[in-house]
Amino acid sequence: MSAPLKRARILIVDDDEAVRESLHDELVDEYEVETAAGGREAIERLVRGVYDVVISDLRMPDVGGVEVLERARGLHPEAVRILLTGFLDEDARQATLREDAPFKIGKPWHGTIEVTLKRALEHREITRRMTRQMAELGRIDLVVNGAAGNFLAPAAQLSYNGFRTVMAIDALGTFNVCRAAFDKWLRDHGGSIINISATLHYGATPLQIHACAAKAAVDAMTRSLALEWGPLGIRVNGIAPGPIADTEGMAKLAPGEVAARFERAIPLRRFGRIDEIGNVALFLASDAASLIHGETIVADGGAWLAGTSIDW
Repeated sequence: MSAPLKRARILIVDDDEAVRESLHDELVDEYEVETAAGGREAIERLVRGVYDVVISDLRMPDVGGVEVLERARGLHPEAVRILLTGFLDEDARQATLREDAPFKIGKPWHGTIEVTLKRALEHREITRRMTRQMAELGRIDLVVNGAAGNFLAPAAQLSYNGFRTVMAIDALGTFNVCRAAFDKWLRDHGGSIINISATLHYGATPLQIHACAAKAAVDAMTRSLALEWGPLGIRVNGIAPGPIADTEGMAKLAPGEVAARFERAIPLRRFGRIDEIGNVALFLASDAASLIHGETIVADGGAWLAGTSIDW
């Protein structure tokens, strides 16, 4: 999904020249960036041009950030709106509580703005794709969330951005798709959601603190959505695969002899197959699982029962 996010057009609005320049320099390598020195200039630019993202400071001497972002919403409904602030006054607080509220990033923003931008633009792309899917097929019966980001890293060496990125891909990505499907179809018609998780967090897995936290969040989301959305006829379940042969993840995380040692530690003495996970998903989506709700089915050959038996 990364390709559509390249070269998005961004308008940065702040009366502080140093802030404008700093944000510009941080984002210009990946995005098309323009700046405005105040709210009135920003509104003029919004009238004349189309922007994918509008980032505005809260307090400016002419027109404040809340009004700038409101105008952006009216002129460009699909634009991602971000309020940059270290505090909120009452008007701003109310604006951030609405369903269509802008994203809020506190100062200092360094290390936060790029991740927020990517996730926000991805959410917009998910909504667009869901809209196209509805136009093409007319309905959504099943949603399968399988996004995952992972790599090996000791906790003492894992960067803040590395941890946050995996959380954003797995947990936020899963929520974004669930919410988009809910808004487009599931709320009024029911359906089924299957979230792909893992067993890493059932005990403890070394070098995987980021993935453990992210998949634990996905499991919690499965249960919470099952509780909230069950009365609407939406079944929400999960699948926690173990090591699966012939996948990119296994090639990256357990190459060569490491994979052989993992396989010997599994009670069934083999890795799973991709089609076996597909069969579990088929079961959960079928009427045979009509009473199964809020559960995450483990399909790992008993691997997690043996714990982490590989030296690290």
